[in-house]
Order: sequence, then C-alpha cells, then structure tokens
Amino acid sequence: MLILLFSVQLDLVPVSGYGRTVLDKLHHLILPCLTAALALSAVLTRNLRASILAELYSDQATAARARGLPESQVYWRHVMPNSLVPTINLLAVNIGWLISGSVVIETVFALPGMGQLLVRAIFTRDYMIVQAVAMVFACATVCVNVLADILTVAVDPRVKL
Repeated sequence: MLILLFSVQLDLVPVSGYGRTVLDKLHHLILPCLTAALALSAVLTRNLRASILAELYSDQATAARARGLPESQVYWRHVMPNSLVPTINLLAVNIGWLISGSVVIETVFALPGMGQLLVRAIFTRDYMIVQAVAMVFACATVCVNVLADILTVAVDPRVKL
C-alpha cells in the first residue's frame, strides 16, 4: 500500500533499489524505514496510551496531586516513568520481530542486507550462511533485550538488574 501511494501515485520516493550517493541512498531508504516504523508504532502507541491512562489514576498520582504538585510534575515525575517501563519491554520484544521483518522489507524493496543474504542462502541451500545469519539475528535480539533491561533500570530506579 505504501509503494502504491508514495511511489506510484504520488511519485515521491523510488519503488526499490539502493542508490549511489549518500543522499540518494537516504532517499531510497525513506519508504522501507516508514514501513518498519508504521508496523511497530501502532503497537507501541497503544501500549503507552494504556499505561499512561492506568498511571494517571494510580494511587501515587493521586497522592502527588494531594500534596499540591502541579499536574505537569505529576505527569513527568510519576506517570511517565512508570508508563515507560512496560513500553520499553514491549519495544525490546518487538525489536526481535523487526529484525526478522527486515528480511521481508529488504526483499520487497530490493535492498542489500542481511535479510537479502539470508534469502539467497536459503534458495542456494548454503546452510552455513543460513546458520550464521540466524546467529547474528539472535545475538542482535539478545543485545537489544539487555539494552532494554539497562534502560528500564535507568527509567525506574526501583527495578534492579
């Protein structure tokens, strides 16, 4: 749908390919990046909204309001940090999906990358390359989850590693 709208109908971005210069490469990456971002943003936005609504009416937010704190301080000191914790964890889980989804995005938009390498290795039955790419994807997912745990501790000091 994005290709039909932005490339075919509006002719704003190229349909596929990678480009030659740095600016041309960035121009070619707009649509694939938009595709990946849109797929992930709906889930994250819905989760963050639900968390914020739950925290707005929590006991600690009510107690902060009772102490006379302005609504902006209640929001930024009490509501937002507690709402970010589940969203950060959901983002970490979905990054694994995004890494594996890069295979589809690279194939659809004809971009060179690990996903394209994986697809070619599968079709040529090069099992060592398939295992290596799967290992890189798995290690990247683990690293993202570790970073999410560290970020969770930074956002909420009550959480310990």
